[in-house]
Amino acid sequence: MALKRDPLDAVFSDLVRERADWTCECCGKYFPERKGSGIHASHYWGRRNRSVRWHGMNLFAHCFGCHQKLGGNPHEFKSWVFKELGEENYDALTLRANAVKKYTKGDRAEMKKHYASELKRIRQMRLDGHRGYINFIDYD
Repeated sequence: MALKRDPLDAVFSDLVRERADWTCECCGKYFPERKGSGIHASHYWGRRNRSVRWHGMNLFAHCFGCHQKLGGNPHEFKSWVFKELGEENYDALTLRANAVKKYTKGDRAEMKKHYASELKRIRQMRLDGHRGYINFIDYD
């Protein structure tokens, strides 16, 4: 059963892709149209895990091909994420993923507001000429 995508998911997905400048973080393929389904917000720990569903270290911008390849090969995905994050961040992400986290409707509304603000900030930086990866501030 597929998980329902809500407005928070939509904002966060766009933020992850914008952070990577609409470029696949695995193979480097660029998506100049800055839209569409060619580039995905790829979760390392699945979307069912609310502790990390909307956490920046758990998502990557991947083209369809890399998303399929890594998603279908968990050992390769783990190695790739470990290399990208480094040992300390990988361990922190794993601890967070193994913690129970519940968000109220109000928490999720605040989270959406926060991530929409971060998306607006990064888009303004793009308009000001910044290119490449621009990190955002996580909600918590």
